Amino acid sequence: MAPEDGSDCHTLLLRAEPALRHVKNHGKNNIALYHLFFHHQDLECQLAMSFRSALQNGKFYLCYQLKFNLTEHSIASDEALIRWNSPVPDNVSPVVFTPAAEKNGIIFELTKWILEEACRQMKQWNQSGHPIKRVAVNISAPLFLSDSLPEMISKILYDYQLPAHQLELEITETAIIEYFDKELHVIHLLKKVEISILLNDFGTGVSSLIYLKKLSIDTLKIDKSFIDGVHTSFEYKALVKMIIQLAKLFKLSVVAEGVEKKE
Repeated sequence: MAPEDGSDCHTLLLRAEPALRHVKNHGKNNIALYHLFFHHQDLECQLAMSFRSALQNGKFYLCYQLKFNLTEHSIASDEALIRWNSPVPDNVSPVVFTPAAEKNGIIFELTKWILEEACRQMKQWNQSGHPIKRVAVNISAPLFLSDSLPEMISKILYDYQLPAHQLELEITETAIIEYFDKELHVIHLLKKVEISILLNDFGTGVSSLIYLKKLSIDTLKIDKSFIDGVHTSFEYKALVKMIIQLAKLFKLSVVAEGVEKKE
């Protein structure tokens, strides 16, 4: 439809094409208008076809976000963040390619690469006397539901001769709540090999307090949405204080995500 979907012939034809494919793939003999959803589907398909070659050709790399210790006024740990030099589009965001990797079953290979690269870097830091003593890696829900995760991590730690306490796994609160019994079993296996567990995005799940006591986790990460308003909003400040007090009660560490202002 013009001008909503384009003001020239070329753009309109480009956007008519995925609408046409959508009709053909859903029984034909119908009418469909272009929707942004078609674009996301096309992008996911392009990304899925590029994943394995990107892994093989070294197109993925890690950035490290430092965690500042307010008690000791030092930096002793960080979080590994994956990035991709992708041609479609340039430097596609992890917010886009991570769900695509989960849908296409490539998240296992991708996470294994992240774990290996983070442990390789941690080993290098150890050898150079670097102050970073622990690295955190985000684990997607599909992988965290797998019994093979503890074995895979144990092998990677062994290959890089890295003590387990130098690796921390981050799992989102919503994923744990959705598959609680299965997640609890995997967490138990990971704790057996002394892996630290961080509960990510804490405060966003409605049932978190019910399950918190049962989880053998080490750290809570306060969601960025609470931190963004903590210096201007009494309500957010009260919520953050409550989470910190709760963590102390359960003898847990606390990480605040997205701290950008001194206040």
